[in-house]
Formats: sequence, structure tokens, C-alpha cells
Amino acid sequence: MLRRMTSKDLRDRTMRLAVAIHQLVTPLFRQCQTRHSAIQLFRASTSVAANYRAACLGRSRREFVAKIGTVREEADETVFWLSFMGKAGIVPSADAPEAARLKDAAQQLARIFAATYRTARKKLIEERRARRAAKPQSPGGNPPSPMTA
Repeated sequence: MLRRMTSKDLRDRTMRLAVAIHQLVTPLFRQCQTRHSAIQLFRASTSVAANYRAACLGRSRREFVAKIGTVREEADETVFWLSFMGKAGIVPSADAPEAARLKDAAQQLARIFAATYRTARKKLIEERRARRAAKPQSPGGNPPSPMTA
């Protein structure tokens, strides 16, 4: 039976990905031709980790959904930059296996956060509908005004 991943597990996993990507791209910062891609990949991967931590501290489901949406986008951007750098030959051939492993890890996280976003958004919409259904309605269809109640 598979163990369900906790938020702490995901925080650790996103941090490990960011650190591993930092180690991969650090040598690429020195060359003008590779610097831009290295910076973009580094920013996207660290943003996944930082924004997931922020999402876990969300003060409401609405805030959580917004932050997880950002995490989902940044995880996908991390996959993009790893793919681009591989196809463009930016990653040295000695680091290609590590880059492929990191791309797989980023794809897994992107799928996890996409599913998390869909589920959290669905629950948010259901909560809104339940609140609206519980509100008393006036005969005109609008809720009673606080001034007339």
C-alpha cells in the first residue's frame, strides 16, 4: 500500500529539487551563452519550493488555491527549462543523466501540484455553492438588505 505524501514530504522534496538544480546550474552561470537559461531554471525551481511553503501557510482555502496555482506554473516552467537546456545542448554531456533525473522529478511534482490545484479549486467552488445555498433569499431573489432586516 502506498503511503500518502504529507505537506512536509512535499516541502522536503521541492527543497531537494531546488538544491540539486542549483548544483547543476552553478557552473553554467560563468558563461554568457548559458547564464540566462541557468538563471531562469534556478529561479523557477526555487520558486516552486518557496511558493509551496507559502501555500502551506495560507490563511484561507482561497489563498491556498492561488498559491498552489503559482506553484503549478513554476513547476511546469522548471520542466520547460530542463527540456530546453537538454535540447539546446546547454547541459554538459557529463551532467545529462542528472538533468534527466531532475526533469523526471520536476514532471512528477508538476503533476502532483496540478492535481492538488484541481482538487483544492473544486472544494473551494463547492464551499461557495454551499454557502450560497444556505443564505436566506428574499422573494425578489436577492438577499435581504441589512438596512431592511
